[in-house]
Amino acid sequence: PTWGATTWIYTGEVFPIVVRAQAVGIASQTQNIASLILGQIFPIMFTAWSFNVFFFFTAINILLAIVIAFYPETRGVALEEIDELFDGKKVETAAEKA
Repeated sequence: PTWGATTWIYTGEVFPIVVRAQAVGIASQTQNIASLILGQIFPIMFTAWSFNVFFFFTAINILLAIVIAFYPETRGVALEEIDELFDGKKVETAAEKA
């Protein structure tokens, strides 16, 4: 179970340049830890719930799809404007300062 490249692509876009490297590192390690926990818990859940464990994970995926639907679209938005998109505050770029 994995989010694939989502951890690298999405977090690389949404965080400000000042903290981007640290944020991507934390996000990728959080994904690794979550995968480890899931890998350890799944056999126990499957033993207890049998096939119903798949309905549980289906429900989680549907819930996450609903949550993600409310995230702002970042396609076509310059990296400098991402802060403004998520915070609602105008961020002055270097070009605007000049």
